[in-house]
Amino acid sequence: LAPDYRPDRLIIVDAVDFPDRRPGDVFVIDIASIPAKKIHDFSLHQFPTTNLLAELQQHTGMNVAILAAQVHSIPERISPGLSAAMVGAVGVACEKIQQILSEAGETPGDRL
Repeated sequence: LAPDYRPDRLIIVDAVDFPDRRPGDVFVIDIASIPAKKIHDFSLHQFPTTNLLAELQQHTGMNVAILAAQVHSIPERISPGLSAAMVGAVGVACEKIQQILSEAGETPGDRL
């Protein structure tokens, strides 16, 4: 994309299963803190291609943020709906996204 059309910020929102977090916790993950063994995984659900995200940040100046919500558990079978923990996390995630954008001097919808 031409520089005029390239975003300067990318916010990825995902559900994760980290052993040291409580269900519904919402937190930002620093790309640099993802273990090296994860960097070479090429599965969007092993983490959103962290090597690509790190390169975007390093080589384009794009600010990349990963906002994660801790799941209660990974179900054997996917079914519609959210767990109670994830329902509670949605509002918190929205507030954190607004905070990330306000720190950058943007408001949701500025570029829509």
